[in-house]
Amino acid sequence: MNFVPSTLTMLLIVANVFGVGMLVPQARRLARTKRVAGVSPRWIGLGVGINTGWLAYGFLADLPGLLPVSAGALALYGWMLITLARIPNGGTAEAVATAVALLVLLAAIALTAGIPAMGVIGLGFLYTVQFVPAARESFTSIDLSGIAPTTWAMALIEAAIWAFYGVSTSDVGLLIGGIGASVMSSIVLFNVYRRATIQLVPDSVVSIKTTSSSPAATSANRP
Repeated sequence: MNFVPSTLTMLLIVANVFGVGMLVPQARRLARTKRVAGVSPRWIGLGVGINTGWLAYGFLADLPGLLPVSAGALALYGWMLITLARIPNGGTAEAVATAVALLVLLAAIALTAGIPAMGVIGLGFLYTVQFVPAARESFTSIDLSGIAPTTWAMALIEAAIWAFYGVSTSDVGLLIGGIGASVMSSIVLFNVYRRATIQLVPDSVVSIKTTSSSPAATSANRP
């Protein structure tokens, strides 16, 4: 599909702004509340690893356009990692282990298959994988109060832009990554909304329903 170059340039600018800006609400919420409920340490570790890899890729492949967004995102993921270290049982070890394992993998790919291969895998496969732990955590955690919904709304918009950009430029890696990240972000938002809806049900309503359905109440209501 062909689009006006200026339109694609604007989309790239918006995607890059959202790529960094989406992390600000979550980083601030984590630093302010010290609540990790629903926040995946592996997601933070993957963010540190992936953006460190992108920063290196930008230098090695002479792509200066990647440097600002990668550096900004790395700084915010790093801030969240430091915040985890200050929270008892925050999951720092899990986040660091994930980041180190990913960097070792990226280095191995770069050494064996070349720098371009590292970029393709980072664009397509790892962009989606990065959000999988967060989506999984939103399913398995009962308490999601540590999640900043704004972060995931912005992540969804950013991913959708990359998917659209992938279609318009026939870039399979961006298309796969954009679609995958859109799905993962939508899962997090859905679970946050679902959990909030459940918590909005008043305890009195639950108590009345429980009482009315009990055997004693049923026998008392019989003529």
